[in-house]
Amino acid sequence: MTPFPWLAALAISVLAAVPSLAEPESPTELHRRALQEAVANPSDSVKVEDLIKTLRESPPGSGRYIVEGDISIAREEIVPYLQSLKDPDIAHSKSDELIVNVVGGKFDYLVKPEQRKLTYRFEDQTFPSVASLKFTKEKLRKAADDWEAACPECGISFTEVSSNAYFKVRYEPLDDGTVAMAFFPSSPPTQRILFVYAPFLSPDLDFDAAGVLRHELGHVLGYRHEHIVNIPGCATESGRWKQITPYTPNSVMHYFCGGKGSFDLSIREADKRGHRCVYLTGKACPPPT
Repeated sequence: MTPFPWLAALAISVLAAVPSLAEPESPTELHRRALQEAVANPSDSVKVEDLIKTLRESPPGSGRYIVEGDISIAREEIVPYLQSLKDPDIAHSKSDELIVNVVGGKFDYLVKPEQRKLTYRFEDQTFPSVASLKFTKEKLRKAADDWEAACPECGISFTEVSSNAYFKVRYEPLDDGTVAMAFFPSSPPTQRILFVYAPFLSPDLDFDAAGVLRHELGHVLGYRHEHIVNIPGCATESGRWKQITPYTPNSVMHYFCGGKGSFDLSIREADKRGHRCVYLTGKACPPPT
C-alpha cells in the first residue's frame, strides 16, 4: 500500500517493466498527463474520455468517478469540472484558509438550525465482520464528538439511527489506495453516503482512523481540502470555494502532501476558529491583525 493512500484517485500500482528505450508511464503519471490535457481542452471529447479511463468509477457501474482523492462526481459533471479547473473564477487571497465550499455564490454549509441535527445509519450488511462494523462505529462516534465539541453553540449534532437517516455509512471492499469518501451539504439525498474502503480497516493504515472520519465529516459540514490553493506537491483541485482562516498545514482538512499534513488529522485551533466563523456568522473570519 502506498504510504500516503489519499493522494490517489486510482490505484498506485507501477506498471511492469518492459524492454524499451523509455520507462513506461505509471498510472499516476498517466492520470496527471490526461488531466492536464483534458483541462487544456475540456471540449475535446477524446481528451475527456482519455481522462475518464484513468479515473476510478465508484461504485462500479454507477457512472460516478473519484477526483481529488475522495470527491465523487457524475460523468456529466466531468466537463464542467474540467472547465472550472481551466477557468476557476475563484475569489481568494493567498493569506486566508479553512475553506468552505461555495455553490451558487453562497457558502455551502448547513445554514438552518434544524439542518444541523445530522442523523446517520450504518449499512451493517456491507461490512465484512461484526468487529469491523463495531470498529467503524466507534471511530465515527469519536470523529462526530470532536466536531460537536469544536463549537457547542453551533448546534451541530450527529446521531445514529436505524432508519430515515440524513446520510448512510457504507463499506466497499475496494483496495486502490482511497481510504474513505464523503459528500457536501449541497449533495442530493441519493449521494449522501460516507464510504469507507478496505484500507480503512487495514492494521497498516498510517493515519488515525478517527482522524480519517473527522476529515470526511469536515466535507459533510461543507469544508474543502486545506491544500486546495495549489500547494506544491499536492493535487490540483477545482470548484468554487472561499478561504476562511489562515493556511493551516496540519489542518484536519489537509492531505498528507507537499511536505504538510498530519497522521492524526486532528481539528486544530485554526480549524475551530474558521468553523465557528462559518456556523455562527455565515461569514469568513476577519483577517488577522
